[in-house]
Amino acid sequence: MVILVWVVAALLLVGWSLAGWALRELLVHGPQLLDALPAWIQSLPYPAVLEQWLPQWQEWAALGATVAVHALGWLGAAGVVIVWVVWAIGAALLLLLALLLSWAVRRIPKPPQPPVQANTASS
Repeated sequence: MVILVWVVAALLLVGWSLAGWALRELLVHGPQLLDALPAWIQSLPYPAVLEQWLPQWQEWAALGATVAVHALGWLGAAGVVIVWVVWAIGAALLLLLALLLSWAVRRIPKPPQPPVQANTASS
């Protein structure tokens, strides 16, 4: 059980690190990378199917892209530092949670084992 806790924690840490790295790369290259996003959203295949499952998806996606461009532009150079500080806090909390869970798993009492009966068959 302790191994499961640490495997899940490691996978979550990998995902958290990849998300932090991706956001850092986006901030380093600037918001101009997202300028083509609204056009890309408009050119997605099967818009009728997407509209059936997600009504007004194009308007919401365009709004999200616009907000992302403005937020990345507003953060500027401080964004990279903010991303790494948030990443470090999240990674530390994740590792602390894994430590607490592994400690809790070790504290669970094991069920008592029944005594082993010796085979006393006589010949």
